[in-house]
Amino acid sequence: MWSFNYELRLTQDYAYVVSEESAEMLSRDICIFIALLSYELDRDGKNFLERIQFSEFEMEEIENYFTNSSYIDLILSNKQLKDTDSRKNFINTLNRRNIIEKTGDNRFVFTSAHKFFMDFASDIVKYENAEKDE
Repeated sequence: MWSFNYELRLTQDYAYVVSEESAEMLSRDICIFIALLSYELDRDGKNFLERIQFSEFEMEEIENYFTNSSYIDLILSNKQLKDTDSRKNFINTLNRRNIIEKTGDNRFVFTSAHKFFMDFASDIVKYENAEKDE
């Protein structure tokens, strides 16, 4: 359904709006955040899909992963992820956008909206694999 140059897309778990004319960077930053968190959880020997879907996170855990990440250059170059205060503000933004739900001052769980970003990552991998096969 298109209206005002936006398309509303509905899935079983979430709904979202698509526009071909967008300069917003929040989606990019959410993708980076989830990708880095997934990578660090995996590196720590944890099943990142299960953790993101079913577990509660503490800000201290997030801080630990991000300050000790092997992708620190990427983190430092991102305005919303570069330091503790920025990440706290970012987590508040995720809460306002219903990507996460705060369960306490320093605790949160991901909502099913995280699946949009997981689906996006999966689509990128499929696209890159299709290009290699050509």
